[in-house]
Amino acid sequence: FFFQAEDGIRDVERSRGLGDVYKRQPSYCCFCSIEMAHDESANDRIAAIKLLNNLAVNFGRELCEGFVASELMFMADDADQKVRKITAQNFVKVCETVSTESFTKKLLPVYEK
Repeated sequence: FFFQAEDGIRDVERSRGLGDVYKRQPSYCCFCSIEMAHDESANDRIAAIKLLNNLAVNFGRELCEGFVASELMFMADDADQKVRKITAQNFVKVCETVSTESFTKKLLPVYEK
């Protein structure tokens, strides 16, 4: 029994092993943290803010500029004063990861509030 091209055998993308899994981990962690940042519990939102900041280097510039910076901007306007304070204290690693332009246009104005 032989497979033909129309059987889809040539369309299957082979896994490159565990390296593929490890490459997806930063985005998975990023999106889990962002989901946690929208929790009703202020403590969970605070934990998410700290995770987003501490893992910024692992997330890389693209995720930080596309998602993390926007999330911190959102959290800076949180109804809970403690969440706002923790957000202001947890900008550093994200600021170091994003481009100068992104920092100047997005993050600096939030911090200056």
